[in-house]
Amino acid sequence: MAKKIDKATAERAAVLGIKKVKDEEELREKLLTILAENDIDGMEDEDTDSLFDMVESMVGGADEPEETDEDSEVDELAEEVEDDEDDDDEIEEAEELEEDDDEVEEKPEPKKSEKKQSAKSKKEDSKPAKKAEKKAERAEKKPNKRGVKLDPKNNKDDRKAFKFLEKFFPTDKYEYCWIVMNGLTIKFKGSNSSRAVLSLETCNKKENGSVTCNVFFSTFTKSVDILDEAGLGYEICWSGVPYLKGATFDELSEALEALLPEIEKFVEKIDKRLGDNRKWKKA
Repeated sequence: MAKKIDKATAERAAVLGIKKVKDEEELREKLLTILAENDIDGMEDEDTDSLFDMVESMVGGADEPEETDEDSEVDELAEEVEDDEDDDDEIEEAEELEEDDDEVEEKPEPKKSEKKQSAKSKKEDSKPAKKAEKKAERAEKKPNKRGVKLDPKNNKDDRKAFKFLEKFFPTDKYEYCWIVMNGLTIKFKGSNSSRAVLSLETCNKKENGSVTCNVFFSTFTKSVDILDEAGLGYEICWSGVPYLKGATFDELSEALEALLPEIEKFVEKIDKRLGDNRKWKKA
């Protein structure tokens, strides 16, 4: 009897456009079909994870600098993480606005004379301005604990903060795709494939100049033991991708020092396997 697939595998397959598969056997058939359509044959003996890796390597493409379906999936993961962080800020702001409304309602109503009614109208007109002023004062006194969001997709100056990554991922080998979730996805520019290796989302600059972000390690979905050996306090999102929540750029640099050899080994292995297969078919 064919093995049923779990929820994480089904969601991973859905990102590739493979939906409503009954079991692993049917999933493998669809993955092999995608590979065959891209001139990759003879992969029947590979395990399912390897088939996934090869198909995912062909998703997106180095000629697409904007956000791809793969990036959108990671955006959804980041939104899931960010929603939890936003709740506190939204609740706090709503409570403060409610307090402002209470203050206005507690003030006595003016008598209904033309003169006082006119004064009341002027006062009503000034409410939005006063609320905005109070909100600005609160913001000045109590800055957002998460800092100011960086927007490298639309603001080129914000991209300077990410320059340190070129030490690990030089632009001649990797592509920097700036995305809407206040960060970027870095892709390996292989000869036979293009694959995301790292995604930074929800990047916020603190008052002290440091930057924090959520970091998604898409190449370690099936090898979290490497993250364990590196001593990283990661979490697992709904699709099985491990990520660091609220990591500083300094912490990310330290992690990449340990992880870079494994990242390079992984993407180069997949790219070579695809290239060898194409050469074998042409021969």
